[in-house]
Amino acid sequence: MTDESTKRQACERFRMAVELFEAGVELMAQNLKRRHPLASEEELRGLLQQWLVERPGAEFGDGYGTPVDLWERRRASE
Repeated sequence: MTDESTKRQACERFRMAVELFEAGVELMAQNLKRRHPLASEEELRGLLQQWLVERPGAEFGDGYGTPVDLWERRRASE
């Protein structure tokens, strides 16, 4: 595999990850609209922003295992 094809694959994978993220945001926006039918567009944007920041159900990340404070780990190694 050449460096060029490796770069192309990395770019394609990143593009796909961004597209999946955008699709997830769009789905949540639709979900919030259904949950809050009387909310204004501004309120819905605020709810979506809150969801993106707080990540309910995945506050410590999407993976399994014990949450790790990466900042603390980094300070300990310095």
